[in-house]
Amino acid sequence: MALVELERKDNIVQLKLARPKVLNALSIDLIKDLSTCVKALSDDPDVRTIILTGDGCAFCAASI
Repeated sequence: MALVELERKDNIVQLKLARPKVLNALSIDLIKDLSTCVKALSDDPDVRTIILTGDGCAFCAASI
């Protein structure tokens, strides 16, 4: 299962954190997947906007 879901519509891309059971808490694997997606999108000249969202009832949780 992908930790980051990508949806593209024309030149707008939505990246959705996909760990709703843990309120999309950041993990090493999630950060790696997100980084890979952003790097690939930054090399795409057709992408104009990236929207970052979270699946479920929370955007993102992190412990400090």
